[in-house]
Amino acid sequence: MTATAAPPGSARQARAASESTQWRQLAWVTWRQHRTAVAGILAALAVAAAVMTLVMAPGHDASPPQSRYRETMFASVVWLLELAPVLAGIFVGAPLLAREAENGTLKLAWTQGTGRVRWLLSRVIPIAALLAVAAAGVGAELRWWLATAGWAGPHSWLPQFFSLSPLPFAGWVTLGLGLGIFLGALIRRTVPAIAATLVCYLALYYEVTLSSRQRYLPPLHRPLAVRFSSGGRYSYGAYWANWANGRGPGPDVFSTGLGWPNGRLLSGAQIAHHSAGWFRLHHIQLWVTYQPASRYYLFQYIEFGWLMGLSLLLMAATVVLIRRRAA
Repeated sequence: MTATAAPPGSARQARAASESTQWRQLAWVTWRQHRTAVAGILAALAVAAAVMTLVMAPGHDASPPQSRYRETMFASVVWLLELAPVLAGIFVGAPLLAREAENGTLKLAWTQGTGRVRWLLSRVIPIAALLAVAAAGVGAELRWWLATAGWAGPHSWLPQFFSLSPLPFAGWVTLGLGLGIFLGALIRRTVPAIAATLVCYLALYYEVTLSSRQRYLPPLHRPLAVRFSSGGRYSYGAYWANWANGRGPGPDVFSTGLGWPNGRLLSGAQIAHHSAGWFRLHHIQLWVTYQPASRYYLFQYIEFGWLMGLSLLLMAATVVLIRRRAA
């Protein structure tokens, strides 16, 4: 009796089908283990989206909410959305590996014919993709909400609104999840990993929103024409012209000050002791340090890029940890 060898193509197809089945099975197990936390975060995002839809419907001339009820609803939505990335880190990311290590099930999981890296990626990729897409969708709705309410122009650069724009929001959610997974793999205890994730995320978030974001590109420093009147008063209404409709982002102003044509600013005493005629005679101008509106979306791409890059670095470090450490 002679044996017939299977065609090489058939063997490759069988192997590919087996690997695809393993990926689906591992992803399903991950969902079963973490469905409560993931579903809770998705539900929070859905509630925020529903509230935005109910509070400010399109199709009419809207203005910023004036009633206490609407202001409370609006503040609650923003607060809930800002919590989403850190919730992903502490309730999904940190327990993902730390709980397995505490329960002693890592060794069992890694001896079931699935490599450690594949086991990790099959757990991380579906959750990260799902949360990132959901965050981007809610961020897009918030952008529509702000434009409808007439808040887009003067408020677009505020830390909370910038961070909740579609791309940055998706990036922060992904980073929160990746940070939790890395610290869970490093510490291997659930509660300390959750605490470390919370502290590290909040420290990074506040550093970026209050300081680092303003330095993605050097700010511009330019003069604006000023109309002086008696008593030392002056106006520069043209400066606000591009914010009139409130539909698009305006400039992010860091500082303003009266100064000479060469850019040197006047002191407080000089401003207080000279008349409007003196200001006009010496061609005093208003110098503004700002980020222009044209950089708004560029800054969002920059932030999304480094957030995703840092998330990938954290995942690479997690892979190194699980490959080198015993279960």
